[in-house]
Amino acid sequence: MSFSQIHLDNFKIAALRYTMFKDRIDAYHSLISFAGTANTEP
Repeated sequence: MSFSQIHLDNFKIAALRYTMFKDRIDAYHSLISFAGTANTEP
């Protein structure tokens, strides 16, 4: 296995981790905004 192949695999893993983390943050923000709108309703 060449060095560039290892670098590419590490980049794929990093990108996958970033997208998973970003999805989790987006879900967290949508949950907060949903809770905020629920709290403002009478």
